[in-house]
Amino acid sequence: MAGILDSKTRIMDFILTDEGRRQIRDGDLRLAYASFSDLGAFYSEDESGAATDASSRIYFEASSRHQDRIVVESNLGVITSFFTSGDAGSYELNGEQVAIAPESPATAFETLTLTGSQVVEDADNIVASITNNFFDNQFVAKEDVFSYKQGFELSDESLEFRPTAQSPINTWLYTSVDNRVRPPTLASFDSIVFDRRFAHFPNFKFLPPINKAGTDGLSGSPLGLYPNLNQPEILTYESLREELAGKEVYEVRFDPTSRDNNVMIQPFEFDKSTGTVRKLVIVDYGVFPNSKKTSAGVHVFFIGKLIRSKDGSLKFMNIFTLEMDV
Repeated sequence: MAGILDSKTRIMDFILTDEGRRQIRDGDLRLAYASFSDLGAFYSEDESGAATDASSRIYFEASSRHQDRIVVESNLGVITSFFTSGDAGSYELNGEQVAIAPESPATAFETLTLTGSQVVEDADNIVASITNNFFDNQFVAKEDVFSYKQGFELSDESLEFRPTAQSPINTWLYTSVDNRVRPPTLASFDSIVFDRRFAHFPNFKFLPPINKAGTDGLSGSPLGLYPNLNQPEILTYESLREELAGKEVYEVRFDPTSRDNNVMIQPFEFDKSTGTVRKLVIVDYGVFPNSKKTSAGVHVFFIGKLIRSKDGSLKFMNIFTLEMDV
């Protein structure tokens, strides 16, 4: 519980939140952005219309709230405990389950787990309540006086992809002589170590051992013949377009939006058959030059699932490819 802030010795108060402590424990804490909030302040004016003196007010020390968590953290899609509240509803996301408070709880901690179609029916409210954590922080915003566009609007609020027998996967390629579809097993897919969608990361590069520098006559030469089993890396935007040819495509415009166009995307999968929710994985594939010169470049993201096969290796199942003009 927070105490009273001593305004004589402390004019600004901050703490490491529960989420920050968790990230330090896991070695994941990265300080990248700073935001200011006036959540603990209120504004009033005197008879002349000027702001009243706030120096004599009592303020509480900073405290940790569940709204401090904006990004839903997960491990292989399994969500780390995340709480929401607000007009859209109060939810607890933990693992793959979603729980709510019953209308007449017997105790303050009693929850009701959503099952089956209930998770899908509440999907819009769950996503809205996650977003509400951001607004509940009451961050102090700024207005770009050099831009006539303010706000953020989407040209489409929802999109629907309809899989067919030929798209996005041509099932005829996996049809046996008895006309039975036999899709490839998980074991037949390459692990992320060889997947081209991870080939741009240094840890996934093909690095055969070589002789160390200074070795007479052998400096830098390979120690032996090592086959490169990695999938060919996608090096150009044209190569990516060829790979995506024939796939269903939708275009969504941000208008209006800010000049910085800062966007945070969190993809989720709501499964009606199991009554579960998982967070999908986003692989940042970097920025390709825009050949049409309509923007500075195209930022490509692969969205899908990381699944561990029986042999213990991780496989990435790509569901969507997201392209964003930057």
